[in-house]
Amino acid sequence: MEQIELSIQNISDLLKNGNVMVQECQVTLLEGQNSTLLQGNANYPYVLTKSDLCELFRFGKTKMDKILNANVLPVVQIGKDYRVTRKQIDEWFKRNSGKHILF
Repeated sequence: MEQIELSIQNISDLLKNGNVMVQECQVTLLEGQNSTLLQGNANYPYVLTKSDLCELFRFGKTKMDKILNANVLPVVQIGKDYRVTRKQIDEWFKRNSGKHILF
């Protein structure tokens, strides 16, 4: 059997296209990579800050500020700070998989 590496987006695109049959699938989450399975990732605390979100999404602070101010993510604002749990971000990724969010 041929072994290939695909990103989550590549897999999603292939499955939407319908021109692929998956017989076996092994998924390995690489440390330090964005994933939708944050609950088990010890690199991030249970409660994420804006800095954590910037690192996770690989966005700068200005872009993340726009996203947070537009209420796109399920965050709690406390004063000027934002907090969100890893579980909430994981669920948000799952709900929005395949969607195109413009910013």
